[in-house]
Order: sequence, then C-alpha cells, then structure tokens
Amino acid sequence: MKNLTHIFIIALTTIQTAFGQTAYPSSELNGTSASCKSCSVSNSSKAVGADMTDYSTIKVAGSAKNASYSYQNLFFTTTQSASTEINFIISSTDMSVLTKTDIQNIEFYTLLNNISNKDSITGDNTTISQIGTSGKYLISFFSKNVFNGIGIEMNTRDNKEEEKALRVYGAYYNYTPLPVELLSFTGKNEVIGNVLNWVTASEENNSGFIIEKSVDGKIFTAIGNVNGQGTTENTTEYSFTDVTVKGTLYYRLKQLDLNGTVAYSQVISLSNIVKEGLTIMSANPFETSVLISFNTSIEVTLEISIIDMRGNTVYQHSTISNDGYNELNLGGLDNLQTGVYTLVVIAGNNTLSARIIK
Repeated sequence: MKNLTHIFIIALTTIQTAFGQTAYPSSELNGTSASCKSCSVSNSSKAVGADMTDYSTIKVAGSAKNASYSYQNLFFTTTQSASTEINFIISSTDMSVLTKTDIQNIEFYTLLNNISNKDSITGDNTTISQIGTSGKYLISFFSKNVFNGIGIEMNTRDNKEEEKALRVYGAYYNYTPLPVELLSFTGKNEVIGNVLNWVTASEENNSGFIIEKSVDGKIFTAIGNVNGQGTTENTTEYSFTDVTVKGTLYYRLKQLDLNGTVAYSQVISLSNIVKEGLTIMSANPFETSVLISFNTSIEVTLEISIIDMRGNTVYQHSTISNDGYNELNLGGLDNLQTGVYTLVVIAGNNTLSARIIK
C-alpha cells in the first residue's frame, strides 16, 4: 500500500468442514520486506494449531524513505461460506491494553484462492474483547463472502522512524448453519415502487427479516420488516414494496432468528427511473403523430421505437428525458401502413410499452 508499512497474516483454506466446526491453522509460511532490515517474523509455527499459549511475533519498522512489511500465512484445511465468524487472538508485545483506537489502522479481510475478494473491515469496526486479565485480545468479525483465506494487515506511517510489533497466538473460525435456507432474493421495478421478492426453502427459529436499503451499496438503513415462519420445512414466499424510490438503489435482507443471530443476504440493485407509466394522450387510432407522457425520476436517455405485428421496427428516436413530467410528440408517422403497432420506450433498465393503432 502506498505510503504505508504493513504487516499481514493470511489464512488459507481448501476443504469444506462440517457444520458448527471450529477450524485452526495447520501450517504456515512467512516472509519480510527485503528493504527493511528490522522486519522479522519469529517463532511463526507457534501461531499454528489450537494451542493459544504460544505465539509468533511479527515486527516491522517505519522508515522515512520506504514502506516495509512482514507477513505470515496461516493455512487451514477447510473452506467456508459467507456469514462465518472469524477470530484472531493477538496482543501487544508488552501485554498492554489494546483499544479500538489502537487497532483502527489494522485491516482484517478474507481471500478466495489467495486473492482478496474485497471483503475487508478495519479494526475499529470489529468486535474486540479482552481475554481475562492476560493481556490477550479476541478480535472477531463475520465474513461477507465465500472465502478460503483470512488475513490481518497492520499499517504504520513510513515518514516516521518507528517500530511496531504484534504477537499472534492463532486464528480460527466458527461456522454455524444459518436458520434460514434462502432460495432466491430478487427485485422488480413496478409503477407502485420497487417490489422485492424472496423465497425460503426451510426455516428454523426464524423471527423475521429486516429490509435494508442503500443509495451507494455501502451504508444501509432499515426501511421495513416482515415476520418469519418460526420453524418450517415448507417453501415460503415473501414480498415487500419500497414506494420511496429514485435512481439506482441497493437492497439486502437482514435475517433474525429467535436467539438473536443475524445473517445477511446478497445485495441486489434496482434502477427505478420511471415513476409513472406510459400514457397515450393523442387520438388512438392516430394519423400522423402520437403524443405520449410519462414521469422519470432522473434525466435519462430514452430509446423510443414503434414495432409492427411482424416484429419489424418501423420507427426509432432517441432523446433525453426531463427529471419529472415528460411529454413527447412522435411525428412523421403518416407513412406507416394501417394496422396495430407496439410503442416501446426504454429508459435505463425500465421498459414501457403501449399498443397504438393507425
């Protein structure tokens, strides 16, 4: 990373475990930056396995000239899915108190096939808890994507002559099967708003779902909730309509079980551009032109076409809509033969259509 000295630990996995199993690393690999004389990884094998009394020590030194790093790879024998709890046990070398401020420059993340899958979280957004009075700390977070590796990266400023070190006692993860088997989660633009639909194959102690919305795909807020079925082996269909829509929006489901466990669905996006349907304002049958009206929530390119009964496009026109009410007069239609046509207006991923007659 530019202008940063970093330490990172990567844990890779390869085979699926049984439900509820806790997995510990079984092998390791480490290295240091060639430009950093004070970087080191010592006793790396002591971070392997379920023994959390021994530890490896990773040290890195800041430089006024170059960023540097030390790293350790911890290998597992398992692969896990999203919503898996990941844990690191760490401490400072002097066993002093660690706070969220102390670890705010540490980034935790997951990987897939040794490549980052853009699933990361900074230390101040994790759950940190002290283990008794030992000076050790448990750092916990949940994966958002399927992964076969987990990691931690410590950053120091390279414009300071400073040295940082970290003890790593081990890493592990717990997998608990989700109380709901979600078959699908989809959405559709309708005149009344964005209609969200999802289907579950089975449910166990399912309290319900909180529907969350975002305008950027990053920060989500709750907009409604739907009760679950408790426990059932039957397929259940759910629906929720968001009537406050404009532009591109992102949605996800937050599933809650009766014991307070939380799980998230994948994120879907919907671009709701058309606020009201297509209206033919002129006479129908028409003679030489057709006047249409509709509402859009943003300015957007419109692709307008008229299609005959054989599927041939006999008229095409492109224009930019207004933000709000639109009236368009489609002229030059006097050469069309008598018959029935389909008028199609495409606005983004929204399509409007109406039957017109000459």
